[in-house]
Amino acid sequence: MPERHQAITLQRGWSPEYYLKKAEDNGPHTLRFFKKLMDSKLVIDQSYTSCTGLLRLMDAYGCVRMEAACKRGLRGHKFSYTAIKTILDNKMDLLEEESIKEFRIPAHNNLRGPESYN
Repeated sequence: MPERHQAITLQRGWSPEYYLKKAEDNGPHTLRFFKKLMDSKLVIDQSYTSCTGLLRLMDAYGCVRMEAACKRGLRGHKFSYTAIKTILDNKMDLLEEESIKEFRIPAHNNLRGPESYN
């Protein structure tokens, strides 16, 4: 990175530790999402603008909704500002998680077992 760009980065206080600390203060899902976002970029400096945007979303929508949106966002495969913004704008973070239903055939006398096929 050019020297002037490095100076701006230092002036703004952009560092992985800063963003991860802010995410950790919000919750574990937010922290995991920030880590995945940073890992998805070739150069970690490319993730700073997305992280700044996510912090603005946290201020706008609140910590609880941001944590729920990050939890939902971790189920996907795209880790970006846009993914979380879409979840928050469409209120998908407010939907209850669907429980996984287990379907079983009820036991009754009518079913034949393996001994019937000898």
